[in-house]
Amino acid sequence: MEPEDMEPEEAFLLLLLLLLLMLLLMLLLLLLLLLLLLLLLLLLLMLLLLLMLLLLLLLLLLLLLLLLMLLLLLLLLLLLLLLLLLLLMLLLLLLLLLLLLLLLLLLLLLLLLLLLLLLLLLMLLLLLLLLILLLLLLLLLLLLILLLLLLLLLLLLHTTGLLQGC
Repeated sequence: MEPEDMEPEEAFLLLLLLLLLMLLLMLLLLLLLLLLLLLLLLLLLMLLLLLMLLLLLLLLLLLLLLLLMLLLLLLLLLLLLLLLLLLLMLLLLLLLLLLLLLLLLLLLLLLLLLLLLLLLLLMLLLLLLLLILLLLLLLLLLLLILLLLLLLLLLLLHTTGLLQGC
């Protein structure tokens, strides 16, 4: 039908139907836009959650790294302390060895002094023995001289005849 053949009521109804269809289309478009906005918001929320999770994971990794570094520092400090203790023990052992060496040297010096004293005593004893032997030799010489003098006296008396009267 052409518009001139339509009655005014039918034309009004057609206009109303067209308006209703346009309203429905606009409502559908609005609903589609709202759904798209909701989807975008959900995507943004999911992205934010993922970012937060990534940040939390990074923080946890940083904390773990810090803990590992602290543990390594503690281990290094313990190793240094152990090394210092070992050095102290070695120094103490060296000091003990030095003391033992000094004691041994002192004992050796004492033994040497005792040996020297013994040698001096032996030398003094030998000197005393030599002096006694010299004195004995002198006594023997004196006795020999006395015997010779007696013999000379006897010879003189015998030659002069003094002994003949006896």
